[in-house]
Amino acid sequence: QNGDAFGADESLPLFILVVVKANPLMFHSVLAYVERFTTREARLTERGYALTQAWAAASFAEAVRREDLVGLEPGEWERRMGGDAPDAEDEL
Repeated sequence: QNGDAFGADESLPLFILVVVKANPLMFHSVLAYVERFTTREARLTERGYALTQAWAAASFAEAVRREDLVGLEPGEWERRMGGDAPDAEDEL
């Protein structure tokens, strides 16, 4: 195996970061729309994999809590998340 391969263990956290930083408007609606018009066969392709990663990123952003993250510096949650608890549902 190639040690330089870039897999899901590296790409999903990066994708989550991109989605959280980009904060796309109506993200859930867009994902639901795309999923509605994506065939079963297409879900088995790279596009389907990207859709799955997008759903995973949205789910993580909605559900993440301070207690879920390891190694945060004091005050880092507040600085990065803009408060005591993320209100990702309104943003995503």
